Amino acid sequence: MSPNVSVQKSYGEKGFKGENVNIGIVDAGVSKELFGSMLIGGSNADWGTVILEGGHGNMCATDSTGIAPNASLFDLRIFNSPTSITSSSIQAFDWALINLIGTPTVLSNSWSITDANSQSAININHPLN
Repeated sequence: MSPNVSVQKSYGEKGFKGENVNIGIVDAGVSKELFGSMLIGGSNADWGTVILEGGHGNMCATDSTGIAPNASLFDLRIFNSPTSITSSSIQAFDWALINLIGTPTVLSNSWSITDANSQSAININHPLN
């Protein structure tokens, strides 16, 4: 972890390393093989087994665990098909609201829709906005 993030300082002062915190990685999939017991669930039936987009979701999970090494991870994969990112992301958010309620939760979002003509890009009232 970069010394510029200063997480080690907060570990020493507060002793907090993400205990009892859930981090949902809303991205291209997180590998159960790579994260083992830290990855404890997901919004798709095949959570932890499908990794897309060159492993970008794994990179996001690695960043999260560098900051909160004792947190629990959830695979909220949204890149299920090229045409389903809007519905998949809304389903992932709904899953998190239903399944992670009552616990401190962070939803890590490091993705975008790159089509300038996409409804989410041009319609302020779109569900993703």
